[in-house]
Amino acid sequence: MESQKIAFSAMFISVICFLSIGFLDHYPTIHQEMNVLGLQWVYSFLKRFGPLERPYFNRLFLLLTIFGAVMCYYPKKVPGKTISKGLFLWCLGVILLLLSQSLIASKRPIIPVTIGCYFLGFVLSLWGTLHLFQVVPYEPLSEKDPFNVENETFQQMEQRIDTPYSVNIPYDYYHKGLLRKGWINFINLFRGLLVVGTPGSGKSFAVIEEILEQLIQKNFHCYCMILSLIRLVPLLTTIGYGKSKPLGRKTKQRHIQSSTY
Repeated sequence: MESQKIAFSAMFISVICFLSIGFLDHYPTIHQEMNVLGLQWVYSFLKRFGPLERPYFNRLFLLLTIFGAVMCYYPKKVPGKTISKGLFLWCLGVILLLLSQSLIASKRPIIPVTIGCYFLGFVLSLWGTLHLFQVVPYEPLSEKDPFNVENETFQQMEQRIDTPYSVNIPYDYYHKGLLRKGWINFINLFRGLLVVGTPGSGKSFAVIEEILEQLIQKNFHCYCMILSLIRLVPLLTTIGYGKSKPLGRKTKQRHIQSSTY
C-alpha cells in the first residue's frame, strides 16, 4: 500500500511538471486570446523555477521525472515485450518533445501542432519507458537485498595473527558474491574488551566461550564474574575442565574459577 502511494505521488509530479512546462511554453503566444484572470499570476509564479523555462533543458527534466515515476511504479516483467519496441517508442517520444520545442522557437508557431507534438511526445516517452522496464525484470533492492549485504561488503581481515597472548575467532563473510573466510584477531586482551549486545544475541556463544577456550589452551588462568546468570556456571566450568585435560589432573581446578552475584 505504501509503495502504491509513492508511485501515485511520483506519477502526479511528472504530470504536474508536464503541464507546467507546456503552460510556460505556450502562454506567451496565446495570452492575448486567453485573457483569463489569474493566468498571468500563474505564469509569473512558474517562471520562478528556472529549469522549467530553459529551452530543451526542461525536456530533459521532464524525461527524468518520467523515468523516476516509472521506477517508483515497480513494473514487473511482461512476456512478449521487446527492447526494440520500447526504444522505438521512447525515441519517438523524445523526438516529438524536441520538435515541439523547435516549433515554439520559430517565428510563427502553429499552436495546435506544437501542443499535439508536446502531448504525444510525453505519452510516447512514458509508454516507451514503461515498456523498457517491463522487458528486464526490475526488483527494488529493498526487497531483493533487505540488509544490503551485496553493496556494503568490503575486503576484511583474512590472515590469522597468532601471538602468545592472542585470541583468534574465525568467521564467514560475503564479498563480491563469494563466501570468504575471515579472522577476528584480539592481539592483546590485557588492554580490555567490551562486548555489547541485546540479551540472547549470542555474546557468550560467539565471543566469550571462544576467548575462554583459547586462553585456557594457552595456560592462562580465568576468573569469571557472572552477574545473575547462574545457568552459565556449568557451561563455563565444562569449558574449563574440557580444555584443561592436556595439563594434568592436578592443574584442572586452578584454571577456571567462577563467582555469581
